[in-house]
Amino acid sequence: MYRTAYDVATKLGFSDPAQLSLARLDWAAQRGSSAVLGVCTSTCGRSPPA
Repeated sequence: MYRTAYDVATKLGFSDPAQLSLARLDWAAQRGSSAVLGVCTSTCGRSPPA
């Protein structure tokens, strides 16, 4: 999602939102080992099985 926001903002010439999306992409990457697990835990309300 953040990568798509970056691509759109860059193509439209909005450098500030593009940089913000890259910062959030980095933040999310540091906190999750898998994008799928991050979505599951936030939407399911429980931890994934070990």
